[in-house]
Amino acid sequence: MKKVIPSAALIFLAILLALTFNSCSKKSPTPSTNVSTLNAEIKAAQKVLSATSEGIFPGQFPVGSRTTLAAAIAAASAIINQGGTAITQSQENAATATLTAAVTSYQNSVNPIDPPGTVYVAGTTISGAILWRNGVVDSLANNGHANSVFVSGSNVYVAGSVGQFATLWVNGVADTLANNADANSVFVSDSNVYVAEGVDGVATLWKNGVATTLSSNGYAISVYVSGSNVYVTGTTGGDSATLWVNGVATYLAGGAVASSVFVSGSNVYVTGYDVNYVATLWVNGVSTSLSGNLALDAFESVFVSGSDVYVAGAANVDATVWKNGVATTLANNGNSVANSVFVSGSNVYVAGASNTNTTLWVNGVGTSLANNYSVANSVFVTN
Repeated sequence: MKKVIPSAALIFLAILLALTFNSCSKKSPTPSTNVSTLNAEIKAAQKVLSATSEGIFPGQFPVGSRTTLAAAIAAASAIINQGGTAITQSQENAATATLTAAVTSYQNSVNPIDPPGTVYVAGTTISGAILWRNGVVDSLANNGHANSVFVSGSNVYVAGSVGQFATLWVNGVADTLANNADANSVFVSDSNVYVAEGVDGVATLWKNGVATTLSSNGYAISVYVSGSNVYVTGTTGGDSATLWVNGVATYLAGGAVASSVFVSGSNVYVTGYDVNYVATLWVNGVSTSLSGNLALDAFESVFVSGSDVYVAGAANVDATVWKNGVATTLANNGNSVANSVFVSGSNVYVAGASNTNTTLWVNGVGTSLANNYSVANSVFVTN
């Protein structure tokens, strides 16, 4: 019988069939994905991150939260860029879900509008202008001073200075008002923002960024708005305690300073000191001396709650608060002062300094907020 030798074509066909069978016998890999969903989530997360900031103010995010979200974005990006190797659909789904959860967690951590009882303190340390919110510090500016704080809705206003420039911060963002000046007091009423300051020896009131001169030789220290009336206290002529009502000046005393104003009903309360350096409270222009230790005493702030009148200052260089003329010593060390008083409900808050340490007293109990030649100048409590 004749031997049959396979042709080259038949041999090639046999090899091809074998390879095809062998390939089909193995498990097919999971199809890769074009990662469009994960890419879209990364872009959305980056947009959230770039549009937000950290800080203590309402609408900002807790310190460290941006770093956490940035790490989640980087982890998602690393999955896409893993050496050029295509990822599977299940990997993309898992990475997208993880990043989405990180973004949601970040957004939920936003500082809310302040609940009642949130305590803000503005002051100055060796680091510069500082604001505390419930004891948590936020640095506003180096080489600066924070003199006054006021909260309205979700906005926190601080008046002070950076270098030689009077400055107003709104939620931590600085706006320069004037050169050779210091912004001493801020008050907000019906969305109008008022700032009292001294601009190169000129007593000035700013309203929504527009300046009005009160005196060409004076200094504006405090502002308060009641209804349609705007009250400002300070000095004119360099040494006359003055109260301006809608720009019209009333001289309270010569050789004196009017440092704070508060209006309750039809009564206008002004604190300061008179020609003899005696700490003085004026009510509707009539002066009352609550102490008589001359240069050792000072009245810095007044607040009225109901029928009670609170005054903060110093007696014998001891931080003191007066309630209806009765003094309570806050720090008995001969090196302290109370600069601001605020009453909320049954709680009395006083900001100042004791032994060069920024101090907040609540119902007479002091808490140090900072040390090393620092001072609290203003306190505000939300309601």
